[in-house]
Amino acid sequence: MDAIKAVFARCKDDHRAALVTYVTAGYPTAVETPEILLAVQTGGAHIIELGILFTEPLTDGTTIQESNARALQNGVPIPSMLAMKYCLEVAGRDQSEIKIYPAIESTAAMSTSCNKPNTSTPTPMASHARFGTFGGQYVPEALMECLTELEDGFTTATADPTSWEEIRPFDSYTNRPSSLHLAPRLTAHAGGARIWLKREDLNHTGSHKINNAQGQILLARRLGKTSIIAETGAGYHGVATATLCALFGMKCTVFMVVEDVWRQALNVFRMRLLGATVIPVPGAHPGDGGTLRDAVNQTFRTWVAELSTTHFVIGSAIGPHPYPTLVRTFQAVMSKLLDAVIACVGDGSNAAGMFSAFVADKLVALVGVETGGDGDATGSTHSILTGLDYLGAGPMLASWKESGRAWFIAASDEDALAAFCLLRRMEEITPAMETAHAVAGAVRVAKALGP
Repeated sequence: MDAIKAVFARCKDDHRAALVTYVTAGYPTAVETPEILLAVQTGGAHIIELGILFTEPLTDGTTIQESNARALQNGVPIPSMLAMKYCLEVAGRDQSEIKIYPAIESTAAMSTSCNKPNTSTPTPMASHARFGTFGGQYVPEALMECLTELEDGFTTATADPTSWEEIRPFDSYTNRPSSLHLAPRLTAHAGGARIWLKREDLNHTGSHKINNAQGQILLARRLGKTSIIAETGAGYHGVATATLCALFGMKCTVFMVVEDVWRQALNVFRMRLLGATVIPVPGAHPGDGGTLRDAVNQTFRTWVAELSTTHFVIGSAIGPHPYPTLVRTFQAVMSKLLDAVIACVGDGSNAAGMFSAFVADKLVALVGVETGGDGDATGSTHSILTGLDYLGAGPMLASWKESGRAWFIAASDEDALAAFCLLRRMEEITPAMETAHAVAGAVRVAKALGP
């Protein structure tokens, strides 16, 4: 880093701009990469960045993604990118002229070839929140300052009683805390334990998403942000975020993959009606309608360019620290004594908030119900439901599964549809199809627990 700063300082003294170039290691081929780097150096580049494949997926655009894919096809492993002989080829210098900086001295191949052990001091990243072996903060350097600001602001706010007083006046607006509803006929149908429904559907905007959005937007206001960006899948997080931005007079931009824009046209209409800008995001590959992951990545890319004025309201317990902790905190609930807590699981915002209050109570079973999709013989889990069709899980859920604290079952599209009709018939409550997965799991668990 000192060497890079020195280059910029010299260019500033010379009253000229610094030329910073980027080359993907292994593109177009591994053999040609050193020649390209030497040519760039000869051409007058002040700094040459050698891109290691997929180290910054959040900020890589389509050009870098394509070059990364080509380099992977060329079979370029990381050790060959970092090996000392490769550095010597690229630099065209004697070993005595090569200086290896700790920031890139991270593999055995590099350390051995350079004959210099890694003596760099561990970065603060090592202390960032983890959940067992999951979580952490693996992000581009460009995001570190803003994430640190967010973490500091969150820590200060949660320790300050007045910050919670800012939330309470909005309880009647959002309908918090949501009520618990005993479902007597559904209980009788299951023939086992009593089934209670946590009525997040009665919240303003129709889901649990407004709880987290409210907490994060109030935190963003504390940090002096004036603009909000968000990702959404089924659209409920987008609607909740747009609603609160309209309430507080903040600019709102929501990213949503192309396929979800037409699948959730009503929620798109609601967001735009509230003054939000909805930006369709293409999938990672041509002709691909995309998944929530693509929307999340595009929102991160946008955030990098607008860090000073903008806050990214992530809707799920995913992403780099401190986001999983933020979402869990703002979604957390307390309830009466229970034998089991059941929640549908897509990316985890619902389950993380629901389960967190009961993790320490080992007498309460924590059961997540994932989508089983069409349940065909090929093992496909692609769901018709946008809200659960996410290929991943937050670090808290992953940790609870690995430790055995929570267990997870699947409900197919057919199971969820049957549960939807059952709850509508038995209790005259129309759930979201995502919630219907949890209803299917609740009936199954209630039967197993018995009266």
